Amino acid sequence: MRAYKDIILTARCNKEELVFRDLFGDIFSPYSSLTDRLLATLILLITLFAVALAIWLGFTLIDHVGVKATNTASVSIVQKKFIPEHTTHEIMPAGNVMVPTTTYHPDQYTLWFDIEGYSTCINVTRDFFDAVTVGDKVAVLYGHGRLTGSPIARTVSPNK
Repeated sequence: MRAYKDIILTARCNKEELVFRDLFGDIFSPYSSLTDRLLATLILLITLFAVALAIWLGFTLIDHVGVKATNTASVSIVQKKFIPEHTTHEIMPAGNVMVPTTTYHPDQYTLWFDIEGYSTCINVTRDFFDAVTVGDKVAVLYGHGRLTGSPIARTVSPNK
C-alpha cells in the first residue's frame, strides 16, 4: 500500500512539473513566434511590476499607519505649498456599462520642514497656513516610522 501511495505522489509531482515545463517550453521553444515571446515578456514585466508595487505599498502601510506622536521639535518652515480645489474625471466600468465619475478635491495647504535631517510635510488649515511664513518656527509633534525610522509629522502648532 505504501508503494502505491509513493507512486501516486510521484505522479502528481511529475504532473505539476510537466505543466510548468509545457507552459514555459511552449513560450521559449524554437518554434514559438516572436509575438508569443514578446507577449510572454510583457506579461512577465507586468507581473513583476504588480508584485513590486504591492510590496512597496505594504511596506509603506506597515511603516506609516498608526504611528503615534512621541517627540516634539521646534523647526523652521522650509516651504509652503497650496493646491487649489479641483476635480478629476474618470470613466469606470460598472458591469457592462462605462460610468463617468467626477471626484472633487478641496483646497490643500501643506507645510514642509526638516526634522532630524529628513524632509517631511503636513497638511494644515487655511488659517494656520496664512498665519505662518517660510522661515517661521513651529512646534511639530511627530513619531518615527516602524521600519524606516524616519520622522512622520502628526500635528503642528505655532511655536510659543
